[in-house]
Amino acid sequence: MFLPTSESSRNAFVVKYSKRKQIEIVRRLYIASTGSIEHVTPQSLGGLNTIGNFLLTTASGNRYRENMPLVEYIKRHPKIPQYMQMYVDDVIREIHAGNMQGNETYPYKIKKKLMEESAGRIMISLSGYKYSEEEAAKAVEEYEKRWS
Repeated sequence: MFLPTSESSRNAFVVKYSKRKQIEIVRRLYIASTGSIEHVTPQSLGGLNTIGNFLLTTASGNRYRENMPLVEYIKRHPKIPQYMQMYVDDVIREIHAGNMQGNETYPYKIKKKLMEESAGRIMISLSGYKYSEEEAAKAVEEYEKRWS
């Protein structure tokens, strides 16, 4: 597969940073955990900059996947489907709490995109979502009217 790197292996990190200053180590750890936008379909493979193609991830996770197709990434990380369900559940909780107004259609868009790009390996349940697809579209429309 891959040789260990300071991003993928704790031991490789310790070896690489063992003689560096504390501030370098802290900076390296902090930067890797900052938020980053991941394209479900990488831009280099024709992915668009649209909300339905975006996932929030860590900068190190984004760099690790690079432009690998999602199907290949799942083969290397078989828990990805489980993590995607947890991610969408978190998004739904935030929408229900009123923290993502104007993005009510996102769960439907990302569910469809993940299903397509994973060749059916990621099947997201939206059973806990209070909006039907039509209600979500109406909520987004009302939000956009209010802010345009």
